[in-house]
Amino acid sequence: MNKAAAPLVMSTGQRQSLTLLARSSTAAHRQVQRAKVLLMAADGVANSKIAATVGVTPVTVRSWRGRFADEGLSKFGRPVRGTSLVARPVRWWCSSMGRSRCTSSAGGKTLLSWTDDPALLQSAADALALAVREGALGKLTVEKADGASVLRPGHPLATALAGAGFHATPRGLRLRR
Repeated sequence: MNKAAAPLVMSTGQRQSLTLLARSSTAAHRQVQRAKVLLMAADGVANSKIAATVGVTPVTVRSWRGRFADEGLSKFGRPVRGTSLVARPVRWWCSSMGRSRCTSSAGGKTLLSWTDDPALLQSAADALALAVREGALGKLTVEKADGASVLRPGHPLATALAGAGFHATPRGLRLRR
């Protein structure tokens, strides 16, 4: 009998981000599958059972587990072919400086962060603000971050966006050109 793989170790923030992605009806199917695989692996489910449940091969499960162990969530949120013109600059921002900091919905209203590091979030928020100010986006209003309202006090991504010049409106944090 094969020895079961050890459960993946992940932070609470990573688990929350993956849970939101696994439940998404608008994210790319492969990203949803990968999120489900990683969550099941963190729960200690065997690779063969994960593969059968999610609809991928055991080799894919092992590959994704290994990639997560090596890189965390740094490869999620890369630019995707066929994204809308509005989404491209936001997705670029999310992947700026070579490592993904977060991913966004098509219009940028919802952001998912892949890190809790304030310095990384601030650099990504500054890059997004620069994209807005340079005209890549006319204006941008972020309503949710990591599944919660950005108007909730103390949210690390909301703090970074405010530091980059976004201001509070009744709908969320907005920056105009």
